[in-house]
Amino acid sequence: MSTSIAPFLLIILVLIAGCISHQPPPQGDPTAVAGMWKAELDGRFHLDLDLTPTTLTITDGDVSNDIVVIPSGFSFDGTTFAFEFDHSPFMPPSVHPPSPGHGTFTMSATVTGDTMAGTGTRADGKAFDWTAVRVGRLPNE
Repeated sequence: MSTSIAPFLLIILVLIAGCISHQPPPQGDPTAVAGMWKAELDGRFHLDLDLTPTTLTITDGDVSNDIVVIPSGFSFDGTTFAFEFDHSPFMPPSVHPPSPGHGTFTMSATVTGDTMAGTGTRADGKAFDWTAVRVGRLPNE
């Protein structure tokens, strides 16, 4: 390689490295949806979603009795956020299984910035709409 080309190639490599280091998180990066979310199900029920890149905690947003559910998993593909959870702990003790509130709920939504909108399915198979708004970000963001 000639000595006149080497400095030119070095400059190109430095510019490329600088561009790569300033790219947004890749599609599907769970940090894109991390934070505190206020969700509304069927226009009348409320959940708080506390989402980190590795965990999702769901708390009843309507009562102060600290019912917390941790789903077995969740996914984010860059546009769609999805998860399943056992809704049974949110049911009042007076409501015994089987009821539409006992069992696994499945939810998915399209994420657009700090909002989500999607559908869910109750344990009995009935569908519902839901939305969420991000109300806080992780402390290190």
